[in-house]
Amino acid sequence: MEAGTQSDKLHEIFIQNVSHELRTPLAIMLGFTQLLKDGDFGELAPEQEEATKVILDRAESLKGLVERICLLMGGEGHEVIRAPLSLAEVVKEVVTKKETEIETAGLSLSVEMDDNLPIIFGNQYRLGHLVTCLLDNAVKFNEAEGTIKLKLYAEHDQLCLSVTDSGIGIPAAELKQLISNRFYQIDGSTTRNYEGLGLGLTLVKAIVEEHNGRLEINSEPGFGSQFIVQLPVPVTPAGESVSVTHANLPPQRVLVVDDEINVGLIVQKGLKKLPNCEIKLARNADQALALCQEGPFDLMITDYMMPGTDGLALAGQIRELYPQTVILMLTAHNNDELHQQASQVSIQRIMNKPVEITEIRQAVSQVLDNGPSA
Repeated sequence: MEAGTQSDKLHEIFIQNVSHELRTPLAIMLGFTQLLKDGDFGELAPEQEEATKVILDRAESLKGLVERICLLMGGEGHEVIRAPLSLAEVVKEVVTKKETEIETAGLSLSVEMDDNLPIIFGNQYRLGHLVTCLLDNAVKFNEAEGTIKLKLYAEHDQLCLSVTDSGIGIPAAELKQLISNRFYQIDGSTTRNYEGLGLGLTLVKAIVEEHNGRLEINSEPGFGSQFIVQLPVPVTPAGESVSVTHANLPPQRVLVVDDEINVGLIVQKGLKKLPNCEIKLARNADQALALCQEGPFDLMITDYMMPGTDGLALAGQIRELYPQTVILMLTAHNNDELHQQASQVSIQRIMNKPVEITEIRQAVSQVLDNGPSA
């Protein structure tokens, strides 16, 4: 093996292992805290509710940090898998998650999106991080009672996302460093005013370039900043349109497979709130296959990295035995190579650990609502 190839492989294994070791305990912490907040373990006193909220907020911040490091450091050299998607839906999902944080910071957010926006080819996971990073930057370098304006619009053959803030602005020299150099901090001292590792704008630039887009930045100290992302709209033959399709099956019996018992219990308990669902739990592939002998499952949610037989291999076996079973995969190492492997065994969706209970419920609800796959 050549030195460069071996080094790249070791780098990928390191990112995979670090990602798994960080995301798994985060998934447990977030899952149980969310269940506490939702009252699954009994009603909380007001002080307990407030403490739970603080834990969730800080854990979410840590989750975002881990995801950015793994996304930026682990995505090098991999082809980015893209599919037809609605950027408007991606923006709506991110805005919903960030609204409380923006309001708590004493800022106002306005969102303007044109009607009938075109579908683009993109990577939903990475574009979600792009929108998140832009909003995080607008919050970070803003001031109390400041404003953030997000606009999504079509212009010629481009779909444009604009995020404008009324904050402190960034000097041109510092902006160039923030965009080009990972981990660069405008103020790296122990008394700095701004938190973070300096990855956000570097990641934005990388994701824009992966999507063959352009990033335009206008910023002036004392007058705020504006970031405009331009993404190409695919050209289709006359009368045809690009559409997003979902191959989902309404679940009746749901199988959760995870070797980390606490993660499995969190998912199992979180899904019990859904109507007409029978939830079974397995800790490995052998247990999962044994449960399948009782009858096929409509939906299987499996972890990727497990001792003995991993989630991909299990998915392959389930696909051969029960072609109609919908399979969702949870992983702490979500990259494009995994997406390619998952597509070969028709895994419908990959969800990145730590996954919020509400996100899992939503994914399963979509399977319930959309009816049988073609």
